Amino acid sequence: MDRRIAYSAAGGTIAATSGTSAVAWVVGATAANSSLPLWPAFIFSAITLIALYMLGATLARWWPFQRLALAPAELLDDCIRQGRALRERIHYEESDGWAATRDVTEWMLVTANLLHQHFPAIADDFLLAHPEDGTPYDESRPAIRALASRIELLARARKELPG
Repeated sequence: MDRRIAYSAAGGTIAATSGTSAVAWVVGATAANSSLPLWPAFIFSAITLIALYMLGATLARWWPFQRLALAPAELLDDCIRQGRALRERIHYEESDGWAATRDVTEWMLVTANLLHQHFPAIADDFLLAHPEDGTPYDESRPAIRALASRIELLARARKELPG
Protein backbone atom coordinates (compact mmCIF):
# COMPACT_ATOMS: atom_id res chain seq x y z
CA MET A 1 0.00 0.00 0.00
CA ASP A 2 1.21 3.45 -0.79
CA ARG A 3 2.22 5.34 2.37
CA ARG A 4 1.01 8.63 0.91
CA ILE A 5 -2.60 7.61 1.48
CA ALA A 6 -1.99 7.09 5.20
CA TYR A 7 -0.32 10.50 5.57
CA SER A 8 -3.14 12.14 3.65
CA ALA A 9 -5.74 10.48 5.89
CA ALA A 10 -3.86 11.70 8.96
CA GLY A 11 -3.84 15.22 7.53
CA GLY A 12 -7.57 15.05 6.92
CA THR A 13 -8.25 13.86 10.44
CA ILE A 14 -6.13 16.60 11.97
CA ALA A 15 -7.77 19.21 9.72
CA ALA A 16 -11.26 18.09 10.73
CA THR A 17 -10.57 18.09 14.47
CA SER A 18 -8.59 21.34 14.58
CA GLY A 19 -11.08 23.07 12.26
CA THR A 20 -13.95 22.03 14.50
CA SER A 21 -12.02 23.24 17.53
CA ALA A 22 -11.33 26.60 15.85
CA VAL A 23 -15.01 27.13 15.04
CA ALA A 24 -16.09 26.08 18.53
CA TRP A 25 -13.54 28.43 20.11
CA VAL A 26 -14.65 31.37 17.95
CA VAL A 27 -18.28 30.75 18.88
CA GLY A 28 -17.41 30.52 22.57
CA ALA A 29 -15.11 33.57 22.56
CA THR A 30 -17.52 35.83 20.67
CA ALA A 31 -20.54 34.95 22.81
CA ALA A 32 -21.95 37.66 25.05
CA ASN A 33 -20.38 37.82 28.53
CA SER A 34 -17.63 35.35 27.52
CA SER A 35 -14.24 35.55 29.20
CA LEU A 36 -12.51 33.22 26.72
CA PRO A 37 -9.64 34.76 24.74
CA LEU A 38 -9.80 34.65 20.94
CA TRP A 39 -6.14 33.77 20.28
CA PRO A 40 -6.55 29.94 20.56
CA ALA A 41 -8.93 30.07 17.59
CA PHE A 42 -6.10 31.51 15.46
CA ILE A 43 -3.78 28.69 16.54
CA PHE A 44 -6.39 26.06 15.69
CA SER A 45 -6.95 27.78 12.34
CA ALA A 46 -3.22 27.67 11.57
CA ILE A 47 -3.09 23.97 12.46
CA THR A 48 -6.07 23.40 10.16
CA LEU A 49 -4.34 25.14 7.26
CA ILE A 50 -1.15 23.13 7.79
CA ALA A 51 -3.14 19.88 7.96
CA LEU A 52 -5.05 20.76 4.77
CA TYR A 53 -1.72 21.33 3.02
CA MET A 54 -0.55 17.97 4.36
CA LEU A 55 -3.70 16.33 2.99
CA GLY A 56 -3.10 17.58 -0.54
CA ALA A 57 0.70 17.66 -0.57
CA THR A 58 1.06 13.97 0.17
CA LEU A 59 -1.13 12.97 -2.76
CA ALA A 60 0.41 15.50 -5.16
CA ARG A 61 3.96 14.78 -3.90
CA TRP A 62 4.67 18.40 -3.03
CA TRP A 63 7.38 19.44 -0.57
CA PRO A 64 8.23 17.81 1.90
CA PHE A 65 6.35 14.67 0.82
CA GLN A 66 7.83 14.19 -2.65
CA ARG A 67 9.84 11.18 -1.50
CA LEU A 68 6.97 9.26 0.07
CA ALA A 69 6.67 6.29 -2.23
CA LEU A 70 6.72 2.54 -2.12
CA ALA A 71 9.98 0.71 -1.57
CA PRO A 72 11.09 -1.13 -4.73
CA ALA A 73 10.29 -4.57 -3.34
CA GLU A 74 6.85 -3.44 -2.16
CA LEU A 75 6.13 -1.93 -5.56
CA LEU A 76 6.88 -5.17 -7.39
CA ASP A 77 4.98 -7.21 -4.78
CA ASP A 78 1.94 -4.99 -5.26
CA CYS A 79 2.10 -5.28 -9.07
CA ILE A 80 2.38 -9.08 -8.83
CA ARG A 81 -0.49 -9.25 -6.33
CA GLN A 82 -2.78 -7.17 -8.55
CA GLY A 83 -1.84 -9.22 -11.62
CA ARG A 84 -2.58 -12.49 -9.87
CA ALA A 85 -5.91 -11.18 -8.61
CA LEU A 86 -6.81 -10.12 -12.14
CA ARG A 87 -5.80 -13.52 -13.54
CA GLU A 88 -7.98 -15.30 -10.98
CA ARG A 89 -10.91 -12.98 -11.66
CA ILE A 90 -10.69 -13.53 -15.42
CA HIS A 91 -10.36 -17.29 -14.96
CA TYR A 92 -13.22 -17.76 -12.50
CA GLU A 93 -15.62 -15.27 -14.07
CA GLU A 94 -14.83 -16.72 -17.51
CA SER A 95 -14.72 -13.22 -18.98
CA ASP A 96 -15.19 -12.97 -22.72
CA GLY A 97 -12.26 -12.01 -24.94
CA TRP A 98 -12.87 -8.26 -25.10
CA ALA A 99 -13.51 -7.72 -21.39
CA ALA A 100 -10.50 -9.81 -20.41
CA THR A 101 -8.28 -8.04 -22.94
CA ARG A 102 -9.44 -4.64 -21.69
CA ASP A 103 -8.72 -5.56 -18.05
CA VAL A 104 -5.30 -7.02 -18.87
CA THR A 105 -4.40 -3.99 -20.98
CA GLU A 106 -5.42 -1.62 -18.19
CA TRP A 107 -3.30 -3.56 -15.67
CA MET A 108 -0.38 -3.59 -18.10
CA LEU A 109 -0.53 0.18 -18.65
CA VAL A 110 -0.71 1.01 -14.94
CA THR A 111 2.07 -1.46 -14.13
CA ALA A 112 4.25 -0.28 -17.02
CA ASN A 113 3.91 3.34 -15.87
CA LEU A 114 4.94 2.40 -12.31
CA LEU A 115 7.85 0.34 -13.59
CA HIS A 116 8.93 3.12 -15.93
CA GLN A 117 9.25 5.51 -12.98
CA HIS A 118 11.25 3.12 -10.78
CA PHE A 119 12.68 0.32 -12.97
CA PRO A 120 13.14 1.43 -16.60
CA ALA A 121 14.95 -1.76 -17.62
CA ILE A 122 12.24 -3.98 -16.15
CA ALA A 123 9.59 -1.78 -17.82
CA ASP A 124 11.11 -2.48 -21.23
CA ASP A 125 11.17 -6.22 -20.63
CA PHE A 126 7.64 -6.04 -19.24
CA LEU A 127 6.25 -4.35 -22.35
CA LEU A 128 8.09 -6.69 -24.73
CA ALA A 129 7.28 -9.92 -22.86
CA HIS A 130 5.27 -12.54 -24.70
CA PRO A 131 4.04 -15.98 -23.68
CA GLU A 132 6.64 -18.67 -24.21
CA ASP A 133 5.86 -21.84 -26.12
CA GLY A 134 4.75 -24.62 -23.84
CA THR A 135 3.17 -22.39 -21.20
CA PRO A 136 0.70 -24.41 -19.13
CA TYR A 137 -2.15 -21.99 -19.86
CA ASP A 138 -5.05 -22.57 -22.19
CA GLU A 139 -4.31 -21.58 -25.77
CA SER A 140 -7.84 -20.20 -26.16
CA ARG A 141 -7.28 -17.61 -23.41
CA PRO A 142 -4.56 -15.30 -24.79
CA ALA A 143 -5.27 -12.63 -22.16
CA ILE A 144 -4.44 -15.06 -19.36
CA ARG A 145 -1.31 -16.23 -21.20
CA ALA A 146 -0.12 -12.63 -21.69
CA LEU A 147 -0.86 -11.84 -18.06
CA ALA A 148 0.92 -14.95 -16.79
CA SER A 149 4.08 -14.22 -18.79
CA ARG A 150 4.27 -10.70 -17.38
CA ILE A 151 3.61 -11.83 -13.81
CA GLU A 152 6.41 -14.38 -14.23
CA LEU A 153 8.76 -11.63 -15.43
CA LEU A 154 7.88 -9.48 -12.40
CA ALA A 155 8.41 -12.44 -10.06
CA ARG A 156 11.89 -13.06 -11.51
CA ALA A 157 12.74 -9.36 -11.11
CA ARG A 158 11.43 -9.43 -7.53
CA LYS A 159 13.68 -12.37 -6.62
CA GLU A 160 16.71 -10.32 -7.67
CA LEU A 161 15.86 -7.50 -5.25
CA PRO A 162 17.00 -7.62 -1.62
CA GLY A 163 14.36 -7.86 1.08
